[in-house]
Amino acid sequence: MAKRRLDLAKVLIVLEVQTSFTVAGLSFFPVEFEGSPWDIGFKRGRLFRDILASIREMYLPQYVGEKMLEHKRLTERTVKDMENLFPELVEELKGVAAGSGLDEEDIFMINAWWENPVWPSRFPPNTGCSAVAFTESSLGPIMGQTLDIGRNPYWVMVHVKPRGGYSFFGTLRADMLGGARCINEKGLSMGGGTVSVKDRGDGLPRPVVFRALMERCATVDEAIEFLREMKVSVKVGTNLLLLDASGNAAVVEKSPTKMAVRWQEDDGICATNHFLTEEMKHLNAGSAEMIERYSQPRIERLKLFLREGDREKPITALKRVLRSHGLGGLCYHGDEWPWPTTTQLANILLSREREMYVSLPMGPPCMGHFIRYRPFSP
Repeated sequence: MAKRRLDLAKVLIVLEVQTSFTVAGLSFFPVEFEGSPWDIGFKRGRLFRDILASIREMYLPQYVGEKMLEHKRLTERTVKDMENLFPELVEELKGVAAGSGLDEEDIFMINAWWENPVWPSRFPPNTGCSAVAFTESSLGPIMGQTLDIGRNPYWVMVHVKPRGGYSFFGTLRADMLGGARCINEKGLSMGGGTVSVKDRGDGLPRPVVFRALMERCATVDEAIEFLREMKVSVKVGTNLLLLDASGNAAVVEKSPTKMAVRWQEDDGICATNHFLTEEMKHLNAGSAEMIERYSQPRIERLKLFLREGDREKPITALKRVLRSHGLGGLCYHGDEWPWPTTTQLANILLSREREMYVSLPMGPPCMGHFIRYRPFSP
């Protein structure tokens, strides 16, 4: 009998260990990169080499015929512009190629993918995203946001410490130099969503600009001036919500050729997937159905949240709205109604505290747990 009890205890211990590893495998954790641009790139390439190889195999074969020629031309132009403006980021991408064992051309083409996206049938173009911020709360300025990009397997969490720039922490796809879900050591937080637009331009890939912004800017005002000088994107618009440690906040509505700024009102601000300013809304190219069923109802939900949300318990309030469902909800499961997209994860960023909460495991945040990260704490 004693032996049977011992054997049963062993089985329970094994099951407990196996279960803990299984759950951890569904989540992801921050990876730190520090050093010269090439060193950062080499480490990124080495650690993410299998993910990067899968990204290449998943996306680059979608470019065929004239589409491939077009993308090669875009890639060549992008590299030249980066060499002029941000040569350190070109060096980092070369390090990624060396660390991953992939061709530099492939790495540069993946970098340019964000401005000329092609989607495999397994990952339809269902990008969206929402962001909302309190400029004042019991925990200081705070932002919540969702990533509606489908069940994408390539997302990672990074803490980048560049030489000569501000360090930043965020969630992004493994190939991205920077992402729109980041906070830097000065407390500047960034969120937002993509916008379908009518105009076309010759700007840099959005991840390149987001990376440079996080390294160079400490406040919303600095970020806005930086963006005014940048040509961003070729055919994709952005609603970029910016929040700093002082409580200043704005949404930069940026298309390939135009830009406008919406400032906070009543201690808050929000953004989804269409432009709202008079200067920019004529550039919206999203279908009426998309705006009426998907983007506008979320704006209305978030405006109500800004009026009624509990600023004394902002974490609880933000979790609730980030997990909301139905028309105007922020948590999507791939259902046809109200809109066929899937929420990959949600973030909560605390600008004064320099902290981030991330919903894990990846998937709709209503099914996950928010884990607190303090990357800038001693």
